[in-house]
Amino acid sequence: MAYSIHARDGTSRIVLKRQSREAAEKKACELTELGWFEVEIAEETGMEDAPCAAGAANRFDRPIPPIESDRLGNP
Repeated sequence: MAYSIHARDGTSRIVLKRQSREAAEKKACELTELGWFEVEIAEETGMEDAPCAAGAANRFDRPIPPIESDRLGNP
């Protein structure tokens, strides 16, 4: 099972990934000691668990239509 560690400092947000709960907790403690706040650990759910995962690959099988003009209507 994979785990994500979410944390913020004054200007940015990071997301780190760890393969075990223990490793995620260790990294979360390190981030807190370094001054990061709103440190949270979340369990990752795999794409195979998502209800739309079965159809996701099919939508990329279609060719991309050519662009005939830009946003302003210029050819």
